[in-house]
Amino acid sequence: MDIENLIKNEISTVNKGIIRSRAPVSILMNEPALKDDGNTVKLNENCIHRIVDNCNLPLSAIYLPITFFVPYGLGEGYLLSEKDARVVEIFRIETSFRAGKYWVKNYEINRLIAHYNGCFQKVFIP
Repeated sequence: MDIENLIKNEISTVNKGIIRSRAPVSILMNEPALKDDGNTVKLNENCIHRIVDNCNLPLSAIYLPITFFVPYGLGEGYLLSEKDARVVEIFRIETSFRAGKYWVKNYEINRLIAHYNGCFQKVFIP
């Protein structure tokens, strides 16, 4: 097996833990949990309250978890949605708009994931 296939297998293994089900903050305010593949994932209530208190977007338009796409070998990942970028900026995370994507440094992504369980996640892409 060459290195490229090995990397793809590793990425596939890491991405198996991704939460595929999403819900709007308007619903998560009352019940901060998601059901995904038969498991219940509890979301960080402080994160949800911070979004509710600081975001001027309709709460029904903000879906959690917010997913960052992280290309293999880069020091940053990206968001595809301006709404997601605006939510991330509530947490004092700088985004940079380039090539139709909102880029964020990996250490900032990791910090969000570590502090706000279930509200943010990352998907590795080859």
